[in-house]
Amino acid sequence: YTLGYNHPLFAQRVHDILTLQSSTVFHERQPRKVHLVGVNGAAAHAIAAAAVAGKQLASLAVDTQKFRFATITEIRDPNLLPGAVKYGDLPALLALCAPLPTAVAAETENSLPIALAAFQSASAQLRMLPDNSPENIADFVAKQA
Repeated sequence: YTLGYNHPLFAQRVHDILTLQSSTVFHERQPRKVHLVGVNGAAAHAIAAAAVAGKQLASLAVDTQKFRFATITEIRDPNLLPGAVKYGDLPALLALCAPLPTAVAAETENSLPIALAAFQSASAQLRMLPDNSPENIADFVAKQA
């Protein structure tokens, strides 16, 4: 029943991010903006959460570390998401985030053609960060504040 009945661990982690995001948006201090950052292996989770959260987020900044679901070879891999490869892998998931202001590290325009096309059609910009340094991600988020 692991893949047919229960939610995979990947989906549970995305749900956890959405729960945290929702509690932040509706916090008693009422923040003006909420930004989502996914680094150190959490980029795919953050991208999936941002695709669901939509307009509740002010921006998304991730370091994908060139992760692709297609590289998963074990059924017990914590990042396994059934169907992810069939439906376009990480670039297609990122395309669902358009038009949210988004910055991506460890990728190029050639590695994300589907996402770039989605952002262009939404008249939004998908910013490619020159390297995956934390300072570049922090600078992007600071400019969105």
